[in-house]
Amino acid sequence: MNVGGGEAADQMVRMMLSGTEVAVRLSGSALKNLLALTMALALTACSSAGDPTQPPETKPIEPQPAADPVEEPEPAGEPEVTEEDFDPDL
Repeated sequence: MNVGGGEAADQMVRMMLSGTEVAVRLSGSALKNLLALTMALALTACSSAGDPTQPPETKPIEPQPAADPVEEPEPAGEPEVTEEDFDPDL
């Protein structure tokens, strides 16, 4: 006969109950924190100014005046020769 066989079973049941207790405590804490976060977000949304069903009033966008074009400087080097610059007497 196995006299000490019941102790192992008792130890297994004790370990399973301990693990279940930890799981229930963690899920309860998570639920509490989730509800606190939801309440905080709900209170923040309700306390915002204005009627949430009305869109905020916006001013029309006025067109900006066009900027003056930037003149590019002539590249360095020899100037460009035109017919006016040509002297036939030379």
